[in-house]
Amino acid sequence: MKMNINKYAPFNTRLAVPPTCCILVWALFLGPPQSPAQNGLRGFHAAGMPSVSYKDGEGFAFGGNLFFYHYGEGAVQPFKWSAIFGFKMSTESMISTYIFYDMPRAFGPDTRFSFYIEYKRYLVDDYYGLGNRTERRPEYLDPGHPDYREKLYYSFKQRWPSLFIYYQTPFFLNHIRNLFSVGFYDRRIEAYPRPNKLREDSPPGINGGRTHVFQYGLIYDTRDEEAVPHRGAWSELLVEFSTPLLGSSYEYVRFTMTDRRYYSIHPRLVYAHRILFEPILGDVPFYDMAIINSSYQRHRGLGGAGSMRGIPRLMFVGQHKLLGNFELRIETVSLTILEQPLTAFIHFFTDVGRVWLKDEAIVLRDLHASYGAGLHIRWKKDLVGAIDIGRSRFSDMAVYITFRNLF
Repeated sequence: MKMNINKYAPFNTRLAVPPTCCILVWALFLGPPQSPAQNGLRGFHAAGMPSVSYKDGEGFAFGGNLFFYHYGEGAVQPFKWSAIFGFKMSTESMISTYIFYDMPRAFGPDTRFSFYIEYKRYLVDDYYGLGNRTERRPEYLDPGHPDYREKLYYSFKQRWPSLFIYYQTPFFLNHIRNLFSVGFYDRRIEAYPRPNKLREDSPPGINGGRTHVFQYGLIYDTRDEEAVPHRGAWSELLVEFSTPLLGSSYEYVRFTMTDRRYYSIHPRLVYAHRILFEPILGDVPFYDMAIINSSYQRHRGLGGAGSMRGIPRLMFVGQHKLLGNFELRIETVSLTILEQPLTAFIHFFTDVGRVWLKDEAIVLRDLHASYGAGLHIRWKKDLVGAIDIGRSRFSDMAVYITFRNLF
């Protein structure tokens, strides 16, 4: 569940955050530090999390997530298999449902199998234009303003079913794996009547279409654990092909280079970053420009909970993108509530990024930035719930509720 409080109007709430130095002292020196890995879990474990949200144009949304983990005899790390079932629907006919299944060591050491199935239908999705200089002008959405255009000026309708299958195999070097994956989805796009930003711009892909992709990649992974890493690296080099030979309506090649690093500064203090560069060559629709590729799960950005917190979702869309996320994660307290072990982490973050259009020179200036803080709650060994509060020049306060670390 993601909730952006400043979606359609200015919101000038100031965040009351204790001084950073006080939080650091309290977190680092009060109470015993916890072991990085909570070992000893066996058998089957399940949890559920309801969700309620509101978005103008969608109405109230209700749903939840079910999480299932099976650890077997505890010999397979991080688990034998896991599955997540998510569902959400709203009073304005928005539907979002998905299944994610993940099985490490599926066919032996250094192998992994996972798949992701989803169906999404949005009556209100976001489109602010293409390029690095897009903007959201609140007066266009305010019926009382002389420049008012339409409440759904920056919105459009879309729906799609999709399936992605991932398989990892050993590479001949330690800690490196091959990735092979295929993906299929079919976008149906509908723009609102004028005045409407999508209809005015008429970007590539406005008529929707099929995207069928094949992907190969190399994954380098030395993390000490997956859910809450304390040290190590997780880097990827991915090449994704979309072509009519696979039944796709578009032809392009996406390169994704991602480096994630984790440094244990203190038993309770971890510095982590993710740096991503993703150029796309060829004929790519606007909605595929907004995808951030990964060997685990794909996100949409730039802007929003999966990329730049505090910047409106999908604010910057372009053929090529650069993204940097920098976090300081501080373990605070561990509790047992109703025989359930919980560990709390405070984190501070800065997100930076920008996009380039097809023919633009790639230069490192005009970066957009956001910053903020949040709280992670770890349940048992693998499930992480998070609340992030981000700020930027576009939003005084945006709140996001998610179910895993951003990276």
